[in-house]
Amino acid sequence: VRVEVVHEGGRYAERVIAHLLKMSPGNVDAYQVPPPLPPVLDDAAEYLPAELGAGDVIVAINIHPEMLLEIPNMVAGVATRALIAPIEDPNWIKPGLAKQVTQECARRGIESAFPKPFCALVPSTPVIQEFCEEYAVGVPTFRFEIENGKIAAVEVLRGAPCGLTDFVAEQLLGLAADE
Repeated sequence: VRVEVVHEGGRYAERVIAHLLKMSPGNVDAYQVPPPLPPVLDDAAEYLPAELGAGDVIVAINIHPEMLLEIPNMVAGVATRALIAPIEDPNWIKPGLAKQVTQECARRGIESAFPKPFCALVPSTPVIQEFCEEYAVGVPTFRFEIENGKIAAVEVLRGAPCGLTDFVAEQLLGLAADE
């Protein structure tokens, strides 16, 4: 599954990109859109990367609402099969915008998801399921190894795309298993 990440920059986007690259090196392209943008865009497509649409899945992180709404139109008929726009902050995507983008994606045969937060992503459609499996993202799942009542090893089977699940797993080592 080839992934394209479109973002406005920032630490969160950097962490997501780093995690996706760690899980599938060479299959992730990232495009930072130019900030700051005016409240209303005459042509949202002019701010999106021209090469967008080559990946199977587009992850749109905190981009201008009009750019998000333009993505399904821009990538219709190319390689893109799914659009995921995580909502880590309620100001990123309002419910009405999510509904509009979902409708535009459906009209063009593109799966869509708006997980709130990203680690709550549920693989409810085929392409998004494939993405979740390959990149091990979604609702965190662990496998523990217990020795002498303590956590000896933790394997993250699926976790947060920002990498936080891996950090938490490291903190659990050596703790009493019954805690």
